[in-house]
Amino acid sequence: MGKTLLSYDEALAAVLSRAARLGEESVGLPESRGRVLASDVMTDRDQPPFDRSAMDGFAVVADSVEAGTWYPIVGEVAAGAVEDGILSAGQVMRIATGAALPRGADATIPIEKAEVDGEWDGGQNGGQSGGQNSGRVRFPAGGCAAWSCIHKRASDARAGHVVLAKGTVMGPAQVGIAATVGAVRLTVIARPRVAVLTTGDEVLDPATTTGDMQVQQIRNSNGPMLCALLGAMGIEADAVRHVHVADDLEATIEAARHAVETSDVVLTTGGVSVGARDYLPRAWDALGVEKILHGVAIQPGKPVYVGVREAADGRCLVLGLPGNPVSVLATAHLFAYPALCRMMGMPMPSWQRVRLSESVKAKSAREVFRAAVLCDARNASVDDEDDHVGATARVIPWQGSGDLMHTATATGWVRLPCEDKEISAGEVVRYQAMLR
Repeated sequence: MGKTLLSYDEALAAVLSRAARLGEESVGLPESRGRVLASDVMTDRDQPPFDRSAMDGFAVVADSVEAGTWYPIVGEVAAGAVEDGILSAGQVMRIATGAALPRGADATIPIEKAEVDGEWDGGQNGGQSGGQNSGRVRFPAGGCAAWSCIHKRASDARAGHVVLAKGTVMGPAQVGIAATVGAVRLTVIARPRVAVLTTGDEVLDPATTTGDMQVQQIRNSNGPMLCALLGAMGIEADAVRHVHVADDLEATIEAARHAVETSDVVLTTGGVSVGARDYLPRAWDALGVEKILHGVAIQPGKPVYVGVREAADGRCLVLGLPGNPVSVLATAHLFAYPALCRMMGMPMPSWQRVRLSESVKAKSAREVFRAAVLCDARNASVDDEDDHVGATARVIPWQGSGDLMHTATATGWVRLPCEDKEISAGEVVRYQAMLR
């Protein structure tokens, strides 16, 4: 590593400059949740495609209705039914929510505002919209304005209108909109194929029982944690491969080779510093990976490694994270999260301004990122004026970067400036939410 380490902002800029957006692929509507549209989705017809009632009630000619006058019920329109007749002044038809407004009608009066006399058979003897009329109705409060309680044709969107723009992240509402316009296959930005390589002879499978472990051995938390973080970004398990590698140079090179040849992103944990058994930097050199940076002026996570493999079959971004679990969790949020967002076309994670609820120690040589709990989130602000910052964050006490337990209640990270002093309670700092 060089004597002068990059700042976090400099390092992130270097990472993002190599995190190119991935290509496109077509997916079915059920698989589209969480994906980013690569092309616009347009309506195939007006939305709604007809004037429809917004309420259960009675279709009327608005200017012909007078308070207290009885009107014959001449028919009924159910949702999905077609009314061939024309409604004249002085007549009414029962109408269901979502049903097409009959010709001649220009309003619906809700059933709650009607007084019905007699029975209406609901069209049982007269087809979809015609029934035996022995009923009548009056409206004690009087008439209504034209187009009251009507969802007018094309009021939402006209045929050919873009309803979901490219770059939209598909959530439940967006899936519903696509279904409405018949877009059952969507062009989206491809998901990255991610390889997760964890290292260390002392690291065992999480299923290892206590009786089968020696006191100096630990279970693998980094692999499951990174896979969960990827899942929180919408990168499902079928696009992620986790392999644990022993502390052996040849085994490390072979695992690294397979990872870069079959993945868009490789995330590694441990084996990235300058120790005798930190084999990953040597493996990347042996495989022709271009080193972008090795070491960043941050705590935790100083030994971060970033490299790129360019090949005829594409580019692979290598992000080497430290081995301590808090360092892994922090640097995954600081580097992997924004890089993957850039590659998938997703909105970038943001930092908001908050006040510290308690004082905390900073460092002069490195920016410190500490797990924290956001308080008063309703008052969170991205305003540049300190007086407008109402949210506060409480930094959680820790025992160092090996203390994963202290992150159990954390909601995000606070970013402390490079200062050799305590940052006082009430000072404004930056906060970024953790993935869930």
